[in-house]
Amino acid sequence: MNDNKLTYILLLITSIFLILNGIFAFEKNIIMVLLSFFFIIIGLLLGFVAIQYLLKTTKSQKRE
Repeated sequence: MNDNKLTYILLLITSIFLILNGIFAFEKNIIMVLLSFFFIIIGLLLGFVAIQYLLKTTKSQKRE
């Protein structure tokens, strides 16, 4: 179970990096703006999934 927990923590860190990458894109042409939105959306979705599974894993460990 600790391997799964580590995986979800790494997914959460990756989602934070994706969000930050989307925020700090400095070029303002249309392609970079679209990529920034794409990175932010994917980062938010990945973060949400990682938090859900991390909470699910910690709840199942407490029950055992």
